[in-house]
Parts: sequence; structure tokens; C-alpha cells
Amino acid sequence: MKKQHYIMFLFLAVVFNTFAQTEKTIQNTYERYFDFRTEALFLHFNKSTYLVGEEVWFQAYLLDRKKTRVSDEPTNMFVGIYNEKGIQLTKKLFHIQNGVTTGNLKIDKKLPSGNYFVKASINNKNNALFNTDYIEKIAIIGATKTTNTKEEKSANSFDIQFLPEGGHIIENTKNRIAFKAINAEGKGVKCSGIIRDKNNNTVAEFNSNHLGIGSFFLEASANETYAAQVKITQNSALNIALPKVQQRGFNIIANNIQKDSIRIDIRTNKTTLATVASDKFTLLIHKDGASKAIPLKIKDTLISQVISKKELFNGINTITLFKGTKPIVERMFFNEYFMRKTAFIIKKAATSKDSVTLDVFMIKSKKNTDDAIVSISVLPESTKSYDPAHNSFSSCYLKPYLKGFIENPSYYFRNNTVKTRKNLDMLLITQGWSKYDWTTIFNNNTNKKPSFTNGITVSGTVNYPTKNVKGIYIQQGEYKSAFFVPINTKREFTHTHFFPKDGENIKIAYANSKKEFFKPKLYLKYDVLSAEDAVENPLFIAETNQKKEPIRSIKAFNVSDDTEALDAVILEGKKKEKSNHPDPLLLDLKSLEVDLDMTYRFPKVTDILRNYGYNIIVDHVRGSRLSITTRKPMTHTKSISPYIFIDDIQLENFDFISNLSTADVKKITVSRNGYGYGLIDASAGVIKIYLRSTPLFNDEASEDFMITRVPIGFSEAKTYYAPRYENLSSRNFNYYGVIDWKTNVQISRSGVHQIKIPNTGTEEITLFIEGISKDGGLISQRKTISVYE
Repeated sequence: MKKQHYIMFLFLAVVFNTFAQTEKTIQNTYERYFDFRTEALFLHFNKSTYLVGEEVWFQAYLLDRKKTRVSDEPTNMFVGIYNEKGIQLTKKLFHIQNGVTTGNLKIDKKLPSGNYFVKASINNKNNALFNTDYIEKIAIIGATKTTNTKEEKSANSFDIQFLPEGGHIIENTKNRIAFKAINAEGKGVKCSGIIRDKNNNTVAEFNSNHLGIGSFFLEASANETYAAQVKITQNSALNIALPKVQQRGFNIIANNIQKDSIRIDIRTNKTTLATVASDKFTLLIHKDGASKAIPLKIKDTLISQVISKKELFNGINTITLFKGTKPIVERMFFNEYFMRKTAFIIKKAATSKDSVTLDVFMIKSKKNTDDAIVSISVLPESTKSYDPAHNSFSSCYLKPYLKGFIENPSYYFRNNTVKTRKNLDMLLITQGWSKYDWTTIFNNNTNKKPSFTNGITVSGTVNYPTKNVKGIYIQQGEYKSAFFVPINTKREFTHTHFFPKDGENIKIAYANSKKEFFKPKLYLKYDVLSAEDAVENPLFIAETNQKKEPIRSIKAFNVSDDTEALDAVILEGKKKEKSNHPDPLLLDLKSLEVDLDMTYRFPKVTDILRNYGYNIIVDHVRGSRLSITTRKPMTHTKSISPYIFIDDIQLENFDFISNLSTADVKKITVSRNGYGYGLIDASAGVIKIYLRSTPLFNDEASEDFMITRVPIGFSEAKTYYAPRYENLSSRNFNYYGVIDWKTNVQISRSGVHQIKIPNTGTEEITLFIEGISKDGGLISQRKTISVYE
């Protein structure tokens, strides 16, 4: 008897140890994969509809997703404006420190009315899963209307998808099925309908919310097929087949309505149960590298787990059921238990002829509520110019974790009600599996983790003198001290974390053994990820579902300022044509000799090619490859990319010239048609680039140092200035004008903070506030103030 007990004890110990090892393997592998910083980027704009002549003002927040705090990691950030097709129009470089930076982008006065995008990027796109790009759709109202390039789509064109919770409909068990109905523009449409079996019996009914999303339960029978009859409008109905019923498998039904706990039901049928009696299962709940593992033995068709939310993680959690180490079912849910929200009481303190003074008090909802940093847009109460898709909550809690187009993401965080929690839960069911691939996680593919750049890396080679030089001195700006950069035995040097200002000149010199300074001859390279890029899939960028007026031109509402329009620099008529070294094969050859002035106007070679009629785009789908294509109309049988040569050696790809400085080039020859070259297809053109063997420098500079202008530098934060509107009482001003824009506003947890804004005579004003407190409380608040009460 004792021997039998011992054998049973030994068997249970082995089983328990095997379970523990499987559980630990899954957790350790998952944690290693996320063993790095994960960031979320959010930009608060002063508004979302602009007039030509205005500027896009913003404050950027870089948040640590794991801690829900502002990131303490300094990094570069590019921000650009892109047209409706996603093509880059302008881009500037900014530096984020202590999780925050501010900036502005000038709107070209020549832009027609239409939809545009502002895109901010901080990482190098090593892995699209960790892409932190922030993209917001904006509207620009100009003096002319844009040409409508969209394809005409039927107003009655709809689509609906049915998405079982957990991924599959399993026969002879209870299933929850989510659905999403959209129109031709990808926007949700309200719908209702019924589910019928193959004998035309009604087995379920459903209704969507205002975003076209809903769910229903279905007891699926064996050997049965189901179809939905969907009614969207009075004159529109769809008949859609539901996904095929599976004979074996599992599903997950999660009840996430309670604020302090979640119930997770794992359901299967008897057919499946008979085949898994000896299998080991693990229920893993995880987020950003943190996880909770629950070992399971499935001996019944229903296994329920009720878990306290305080044992889980802040924001979107993912439930994954593993059979051994194979994930078989997955479902996301939102845990609001730890979510911190900071808000303010705002009162009018005084009104004068020129200004309005406001008192701001922080609401201390919790004992450890801390100081906050915010940005505030002040607009007329009747404004139609503020309608961003995201706020700080959706940018931190929703955007980094979901795939594809999300309509009106900020809606889910405006009010924490049962209704919004249900709607958010249904949205997450429609997402299916998370965007992280478990095959990649288990392969531990760490070589494609995101990396972030801080500053610019400048490197080069000293061509002269060739001896007795230990390093060079670089002076950034007129009033800064020079710093020493050593060179190696090959006369090469590298300096990281370089922070030149945009358009700034730097001085470079070397010192001999007598500590005398002389002008060097050297080759310089600036390494910063600044290549032109694009907004991918611009039709599917998140936006609100509010009905918008058609974008029109405004001729009677002028915005005046002292700045000139940003005229596009056209190379024709300004380039220096040289014909003393023509290519004998090319018939339409144009040759450009590079001088110092040309490097100022076109810092990079890609800038010159753009002016010769080529599109310059970084293709992130193909690993950040540089794409250069002609703008000429081409048939589908013709190549749209030119042939490019460097010192008469043909390039296999164009990555080499993505950051090639114009100052490093002696001559560029361009044949846009490739006539006479003899290649199979050179109709997109032939470009030959000849590199400079000695550096280009200012001959008028001092003999003691060389002067060169940085091809790209950091934009400095500017003090906000309001545009000068012609009529502050007009309807157009009340719809589209701006009263004030406040950045880096520090609000203490105690006491009162006063804000003074201009008095434009507007009777009611609205403050749009976004930000974060030091303890991780996010801020997204709208407050209307009566100025004259």
C-alpha cells in the first residue's frame, strides 16, 4: 500500500513538474522577446483644420508603455506633412527630452483645400510590430479647391464581417460571435439582422452600436451551416455566410463588464474533450512582456476562471490558451483597474480689454496624484476646427496594440460607462489575435528589435594632412566651444550625439603638434534617418465618425503674416549646365556641377533628384529600402525606376544615396528618358553621380578652419504667435480661428495655476487640454468658459 502511495506521489510530482516547466518556458520566452523599452507617441495639435498661412503647432508626448509615464529616454523625432495620397510634402527634425517636445510646421500657401496628414516618427522601422509612428488626419482650407482624385464609390456599398470570439465557431457548445459592418469608406454603419440555419430557421438576432459593431451568442449544431440576413438601410440588405462550424476546438468567452474582476470561460465539446485528456494547457494573460500563467487540465467542456483585475496589467491584456507550447486561441480585453485619469477645475478669474485670466486647480482624486505637464488649445466655443481622432488615452492604451483601421478611437475613453466598456470589449473581439506572432516570439528574433536614435552621428575621413593629426575640432554655432574628435590610424573619425540646429554652419579645424589650427580637407557624412517616406494606406488612418462639412475654399477669410510663402525650389534655370564632359551615349543629357550654393539649396542628392521629377520614398514594407520612381506616365510594361550609377558603377538598390550629402558630390548627370543608352528599358531615366575626391568648402573661409552647413539639423522650439485674422467677430473666425496655444504648462498638484490668454471679444471659449501627470495620470479634458459672465 505504501509502495502504491509512493508511486502515485511520484507520478503527480512528475506531472506537476512538467506543467511548471511548460508554463515557465512560455513565460520566459515571452518576457525575453519584450525585454526592451516600449514607447507610445502622441501629438496634441492646436487644432485639426487649418487655413493656408497658418502653422501646425503641436506638443509631442513620448510615453513609456510599461510604466505609463513620460519616457526619460531622449530621442530624435521627425514630423512631416503629407498629402491625401500619403506623399511627403515637408519634414523637420525635433528632439524629445524628458518625454516632451514642442514644434510647428508652416503650411505652404500654395496648397489647395483638402485632406492631409501629419506624421511623427521616432524609430527606425526595424520591425513594423513595434512601430511608434503617430499619424493624424488634418484638413487644410486654401484659396483653391483640391482636385478630387478619389474613386467614386457606391453609397450603397457595404461589407460585414463575422468574427467568433477566440477565432472559431465550435459545434455543440456556446459561441459568441462579434461583427462589424462598414461602408465603402471603411466607416462603421449601424445595422441589424437575423441568423438562419440551413433550414431557414431563425436561431439568433443582432443589433449593432453606432459604429457598426456588435455581438450575439450562437449554440452551433453539428453538421450545420449558418447565414446572416443583414439590414443596413431601408433599401439595403446583405446575405452573408458565417464562418464554418468546426468539429473540434476551443473558444474563449470573457465577461469583462465588472470593474474589479474578469471571468474567462474556456469552452469545448465532448468530441474535443476525448482527445485532450493527457494534454497540458496553459492560460497566459500578458502585456508588453509581463505575464500571468495559469496551468490547466481540461477535463470538462467548460473551464471557468475568475481573476481579480489587480493581479493583471494596465490597459489591453491578451488571453492566450496554449496546448503545450502551441497557441490555439487568443482574445484581447481591456483592464481599466489601474488606469489613472487626471482632471482640472478651471474658473475665470478676471477679464480685461486685452486678456482673460483663468485659474486652474488639479482635482486630487487619489492621494499620490502628482504634478502634471499639459498643452492647451484655446478656440472659440463654436469651433469646427478641432476634431482629432486620438487623445492621450487612445494613443497610449489602444493605438499601439491594435491592427488596422480603428474608427473614432478616442470615443472609448471619453466616459467610463458600462456602455463604452461594452463597446470597447466588442471592438477588441473583432480584432481577433493580437499583432504579435508567436512563431517569431518563440524563435526569439531579437535582431529586429526597435532602436531609437539620439542626435546625429557625424563621421568622415581626413584627406589632408595625412600625418601628425590626432583629431579634429568641431565648433557648433558662433558662441559654443569647439569639441575634440579623435581620428584612428585610417584617418577616420566618428562623433555621436551631435545636435546642430537646422540651417546652422559648423567650423572644423585640426591642430598640429604646435597646437596651431589649420583648415583640413575631409569627407563628412551625417547619419540620421531622414530619407523621404510616406503615409502607408492613407485611406485607413484613424479618424472620428463625426459628420464633416465638405472641405471648401475660403476667399473672404484671410490670414496675414510677415512670412513669405514656401515656394518650391525649381532646379530649371538655376542650375549650372556643363557640356564639356557629355556622356556620348545619352541624347537628352543634363549635367549639373555641384557648388557650395547648390549644397545650401539642396542639402541631399535626393533633393536634386526630386526636382528633376522623381518621387523619393522609403518603402518600409521592404525593410526601409529607398524607392526612386519617375513621375512620368508609364505603361505597366515599363520600369518606373531609373538606372543609377555611382562613379560609373550601377547600383543594385538605392539605399546608398538615401543620406548622401550633395557636398560629397562633384557632378550629377541626368537623362530623364534614357534615349540612346542601349539598356533593355531605360525609359525611366539614367542618373550618374560622381563623388568628390576632395571636400567642397567655402574658399572665403578662414585659413584656420573650414565652414560647412549641416544638411539637416534640429528645429528649435518657437514661441507661439497667433495669426492676424481680418475679422475676429466673423463666423469664419468662430469656426476656424485660433485664440491661443499653450505648451509645457506645469500644473502643480496643490495651489492654483493662472493662465492668461488674449481677449478676442469671443463670448465663449473652449479649452482642449491634453497631457500627463508625473504619477502616470493621463489628461484629456474639454472645458468651455463664458468670458463675460
